Amino acid sequence: MPKCPYCKADYIAGTLYCDSCGRPLPKPTTTHPVIPGSAPEPPARPPKSERDTAAQDDETTPERPPHLRLQLVQAGVTFDLGSRESIVIGRKDPDQEPDVDLAPYGGVEQGVGRRHALITLKQGHYYIEDLKSINETLLNASRLFPGQLYRLHDGDYLRLGALVVKVLF
Repeated sequence: MPKCPYCKADYIAGTLYCDSCGRPLPKPTTTHPVIPGSAPEPPARPPKSERDTAAQDDETTPERPPHLRLQLVQAGVTFDLGSRESIVIGRKDPDQEPDVDLAPYGGVEQGVGRRHALITLKQGHYYIEDLKSINETLLNASRLFPGQLYRLHDGDYLRLGALVVKVLF
């Protein structure tokens, strides 16, 4: 197990910040064939006025929940999640089995937590919540505060650690 260069505490490979001292850790080196180098910055999301039409009122509850898909930007893999009410995103280990396992796609190397984020369906809309992940969750380049719900829209980009995911309805 590697050690923090500052406080010498053990850490899991792929972690971006030390649990003990909070300082940034050396960037992981990876030989993962699908994700070479670092993750690209997600494209900027257009202003709300450009992405919402008059027919789409954010305050209304749709009759049918949207069909959720998550696309891994670097790998080009899409997870078809249907209209599930609760989806845990993370990486599998002997004690945890998330609904969306990102370990085979560089989750460890990219800093994805075992239980990184939760997507829930409420009143016909999907929301994301950071589950106190060490390496943060970003929604369209904005950091999420753990335990708070953030509404998802078609075309949003999530960053789980350094892994970029596109939200599709």
